[in-house]
Parts: sequence; structure tokens; C-alpha cells
Amino acid sequence: VNKVAAYFPDKIITTLAYNYTQHAPLHIKPAKNICILLSDIDCERNEPIETDPKSAGFRKDLQDWTHICHNIMIWDYVVQLTNYISPFPNLQTLDPNMRYFEKQNVKGLFVQGSGEDKSAFCELRSYLIAHLLWQPQADVNNLMNDFLNNYYGAGGKYIRAYINLMQNALQQSGQSLDIYGNPVSANTTWLSPELITQYSDL
Repeated sequence: VNKVAAYFPDKIITTLAYNYTQHAPLHIKPAKNICILLSDIDCERNEPIETDPKSAGFRKDLQDWTHICHNIMIWDYVVQLTNYISPFPNLQTLDPNMRYFEKQNVKGLFVQGSGEDKSAFCELRSYLIAHLLWQPQADVNNLMNDFLNNYYGAGGKYIRAYINLMQNALQQSGQSLDIYGNPVSANTTWLSPELITQYSDL
């Protein structure tokens, strides 16, 4: 990639730090016109990346890359890729993750959702992400209430109660939330029949 970048000194050349290339190299530095696109694909989605013990490897990779490159972008994932329409209560991690990336001087963020296929709360999720990309310090609770009350009208407060109940149930369960997970794995915790009844009532 350095050799390619040398042919185009007035362009930014982007390359992935993903899977087997995720770790920063020990004996070579990216040229100044290279941008590293680092994937957080292995991180859990139930806790903020900055504090989740399971995300320690990603944090180290990001730190190592920032020591040798000033152009870092993040490829972030915010839906369950294997079950788009299943509940995926990770809305509480969107703003702390974006603030963390900002603190690490990340230059850009590509957030992968569900695209043309619908996913759980895709409209709300897109609204929150768009606002947080513009202003990572925005109050996500106010943003969420604004969207829910205007999108769902009188039903907004019940949708918010549903979101809060599910997020709290996930947190209390201590269960991980994986982008390649399956809702069946939560059938005795935050997607138990008893809780599904409460969600349905709301």
C-alpha cells in the first residue's frame, strides 16, 4: 500500500485493518497519505468499547495504529447481521462509542447498519447515529425522546419504556450481545417468554 501511495502523493489511499491485518505492524509505518480503516467487528455490543473488558484487544489495536498513523477511520457495526429484525438492544452504546472514537482522534467513522433491509428500530438508529456523527457530545436521551415522540406520536412513551425495559434486562443478565449472535441464545434471559409478554403488553 505504501508503494501505491507513493504513486499518488496528492491522494489518500485507504486500506483495511481487518481480520488478519487488524494488528498494527511492528516494522513498517504507513505513508502520510494512507488512511487505516480499522474494524471493531470482534467487539461486544452490550457495553461501551472504552470500558468493556472484552474489547481490550480492539483498544490496543487502535492505540498501536494511532502511534504509527494519523489517519484512522473506524468501521463500526450496530446491528445483528445474522438476524436483522430481531431485537438488538445496543442503543445505549452508540454515544459512548462515538465519544471514545473522538477522544482517540479518529478522523472518520463508517457505521454499518442494515442498508436496504429493515432491522430493529432502523429509523431510530439512523436518526441517533446521524446526530451523533455531527455532534458526539449530544444528549442521546433527548434525541431519542424527540424522535420517538414525533415518529410514534402518543405511542412514543410506550416505545421508550419497551427500549428501557429490554436494555435493563440485557444489562442485568450479563449476557453478551454479538453481531453474529442469535436471539435463541437469550430465550432464558432478556428474551424470556415472561419478558416477551411484558414487551408485547407495552
